[in-house]
Amino acid sequence: MGRLVILISLPPSIFDWEGVEAVDLHISRCWPGELAHRVAEAMDFNEEILCYIRHPATVKLLSRFLNVDLQPSSALYKWREGDDVWIVTLRRPVRGMEVEELSINDLLFLRVRVRKAYKPGEK
Repeated sequence: MGRLVILISLPPSIFDWEGVEAVDLHISRCWPGELAHRVAEAMDFNEEILCYIRHPATVKLLSRFLNVDLQPSSALYKWREGDDVWIVTLRRPVRGMEVEELSINDLLFLRVRVRKAYKPGEK
């Protein structure tokens, strides 16, 4: 069973690079309702929903909008085959300021498709 994963960004360190030649990413912009639909589907099928966003205002807004209990997390995410990865980030981040009041229109929603290319003879 896969995991639905919500991230704030996509650092290369989430991948295990041992034996990997390349990681191909396809990142597409989505509407908030697409993530809401996917979260509802994940809940119907008892899939694990993981949130790796530590910004409390963003997590609170997402929890309300998605109708799921998400908690801020500063844990490090490691990608696994089968993960359904979504990025939710501020459209216009403000450096040095903690944004407290957000609306769903302040957020950018992206879906990530991952394909790993292994070195010959690996995997």
